[in-house]
Amino acid sequence: MRIFKFLLPILFLTSLAFGQGKYWVANEPNSAITAAQAQALAEIAEEGNATLDSLTAGAVELSGPIDQTIDIQIAGGDRGINQAISQTVTALTGTLTGAKFNARVNVESPSGSVTGIDVQAGNMSAGYGLSAVRGGYFGLTNKVPSGAVTWTYARGLEVNMDLDQGTSGNANTITNAAMLYGVYNLPTAGSYSTVTNGYGIFLRNEAVGGTGQMLDAGFYLDDASHSGGIYGWDYGFDFSGIGGNSGAFGTADGRLADGSLISGAYTNGAVLATATGVTNVNYSSGLNQTVITFTNYAMPIVDSAGSGGHGTLKLVDFPEGVIRVPSVIGDIGITAVVGIGATGVFDMAMGSATTLTNAETLGNANVDFVAKVDGTLSSGADDIDLVNTTSQDEDGHSSNTEVWLCVAVMDADMTATGTMTFSGTIVITWHNMGDY
Repeated sequence: MRIFKFLLPILFLTSLAFGQGKYWVANEPNSAITAAQAQALAEIAEEGNATLDSLTAGAVELSGPIDQTIDIQIAGGDRGINQAISQTVTALTGTLTGAKFNARVNVESPSGSVTGIDVQAGNMSAGYGLSAVRGGYFGLTNKVPSGAVTWTYARGLEVNMDLDQGTSGNANTITNAAMLYGVYNLPTAGSYSTVTNGYGIFLRNEAVGGTGQMLDAGFYLDDASHSGGIYGWDYGFDFSGIGGNSGAFGTADGRLADGSLISGAYTNGAVLATATGVTNVNYSSGLNQTVITFTNYAMPIVDSAGSGGHGTLKLVDFPEGVIRVPSVIGDIGITAVVGIGATGVFDMAMGSATTLTNAETLGNANVDFVAKVDGTLSSGADDIDLVNTTSQDEDGHSSNTEVWLCVAVMDADMTATGTMTFSGTIVITWHNMGDY
């Protein structure tokens, strides 16, 4: 009798799960089992208090060429049940599915939610010592192949989000989507639970025979079939959520295999978003690389009324410390001027200060980062290359170093306060050597 109590729910679940068996859904017209019978099965599974008479009005059927093995082990009392259901075949041409579940909503439910499967493991009422706890375990096995075999692919866990179900003019909106989403719920360390080594995702390649095998990468990102200027991903990695909450990582944004760090603390700190036509990106790896892009940027050129005209723009605000700069490569194309003669003569350079010692000729701190380049406009246009490939150290240990783009125009070529419009890029490669 007790074995039958356990057997019936498993037979019922088996018939639901196996693709070639029969499906039953309570409260549907074509259901082969009634709601009362389903409730009886549930009570047997949960409490063991239903009568078998309530099940005799209908039969739980299994059909199809399926080898079904049901194993029941009872340990630790009536509620300690280990249920195993397996399918085996001798030949396969289609897809063998071990279990399939559907949770469907066929009515508007703006305040509802759907969970396909909900599994919990661990201590539910009191804390007890355990060697290991797994919320879920999926094993993919290729044991003792009969001769040489080939699998087209092997995936331990595969997730598909089919969001292509809208119709024209009736598109579904998903505000936040994540293929994999996990949350740690942790108290203060030492109060209830303390995690010694905690990771969001942990991957291991373990050699189990001989020397093992090297795989291509621990993480691989792909996209497919995009066109029309549409990219699959905006960023390969996005840590901005950290910046918007706790503000930063405890030590660094990343740690490489040799122990060196990738740190967001080395960002350039320049605020250029308010300057129309100027964007600023900082790339960090072993070296930092700051790329300033100008797109029809109109630099204001102030007429000093007797001492020429001048303009400045802050490019980089380095962090405090000694900054080593291996190279600076600038390619600037001037396309138009206002308030400056069409054949005007000017200087352009990069320096650590904005105060121009002489508006007609740049010097001193205006040229201590990249030496000045003399330019002569032709119909209001010219190309300027600001290049320094000699490594230099900027000592900003007491006050961080700034880098400015400086322009000076000969007084005779200034007609009024105006602008110098240009496009191009300046690439600064640098490394923070440390502070003292």
